[in-house]
Amino acid sequence: QEALLAGGIALSDILEVPANRKLAAYCMPEDVYDSYFTRKGINTPEQRKEHFASFPGEFQQDVLEKSRCAETMFISSEHLHSRLVQLDSIRLLKNLLDPLFSEIRILCYFREQSLVAKSAYSTMVKLSYREEFAKYLESCTTSNLYFNYYESFSRWREVFGSETLVPRIFDRDSFHQSDIRKDVLWNIDPDLDLSRF
Repeated sequence: QEALLAGGIALSDILEVPANRKLAAYCMPEDVYDSYFTRKGINTPEQRKEHFASFPGEFQQDVLEKSRCAETMFISSEHLHSRLVQLDSIRLLKNLLDPLFSEIRILCYFREQSLVAKSAYSTMVKLSYREEFAKYLESCTTSNLYFNYYESFSRWREVFGSETLVPRIFDRDSFHQSDIRKDVLWNIDPDLDLSRF
């Protein structure tokens, strides 16, 4: 985080780690709860409202403070893809970000779907999922937005505009200098001296 800040790129202290989960959770439909809420002990609308009551103001303040020493704020969350599947959720995100930033660019990494399925299944097994892989694969269809990139990407394009979206292939051969970290930084600022990191 310190190295990025020295390069003019800030990370948020408000969005929580890992994976800036609080941002995705804030934008999810009010009647949808996932593991984020379970870990926080949040299972009622009242608890949820209380949890997020100060979030927009705190995030705004965080962005303001970071803008004094950085030109860019970098937010990274795979949960924006997996949790924000409805247009209203994506619009809520846009409405939160628009007043805070002069420009928004959304870097979208697309990984070949069979590899996504294998990785997701592996993670689920570690979290006590007990079904066979063949059973899990039954959910890997075009009706599942987690795997239907065209439909998912189209929704983000509808809300944010195609000029905001930067599609990238998630593959070492496609990364800048074969490194996902360098690819992200190169897409943020092509003139950034990567040797400083």
